[in-house]
This record gives sequence, C-alpha cells and structure tokens, in this order.
Amino acid sequence: AAPRSSAMVRGGTPRGARAADAVGDTAEVVFLGELTGATGFKHTCRGSVLCKYVVVHGEHWHLAKGAVSGATQAAASAGDGGELAPWGHPFQLSFNATSVQVRHR
Repeated sequence: AAPRSSAMVRGGTPRGARAADAVGDTAEVVFLGELTGATGFKHTCRGSVLCKYVVVHGEHWHLAKGAVSGATQAAASAGDGGELAPWGHPFQLSFNATSVQVRHR
C-alpha cells in the first residue's frame, strides 16, 4: 500500500507558540501521515523488519512539534502468504518556516 500523507500550510503564529517564539513572518507546516508497512522482504529476511527514519529539513524550518527521527515497531509478513509486514506507524510533524524555497525540475 502506498503511504498516505498530507501537508497544510497556514500563516501567522503557530498554535501553542508564544508570540516571542515567532521570528518575523512565519508559516506553520504540518505533515500528517502513516508508515503503513513494508513489502519485498519475504524471501530475503527471516523474522521481522522495522523502519528507522530521519526527516532532514533546511535551516529556515524549526521543529515545533513531533520527532524528526524514530523507528516503527518490528513486524513480519503474515503467515498466510501475505507480503505486507504491517507497521501502522502514525506521524505528525509541525514546523515553523521562515522561508520556503521551491525547486523546479
């Protein structure tokens, strides 16, 4: 299954932030999603798999809520021949952004 995610941008001072915490004009960027699981390990891995992750961000983005690194629990493919090792690991990250750079490809 494909990862589900969404992002929301809202101007002004982020919820829960004090006015002194905001530097000039900031935007709050919120990422909500889930690491659903993994496939492709059934024949190459005996036992369980997990995902360690790190979110890398620019110098103008400051973490307001959430963890930029972590790990899911370990899970194995279903014994009934299923391919998915399910994690169902939710995440929510909130950043205060003082600058946004758009790259065109």
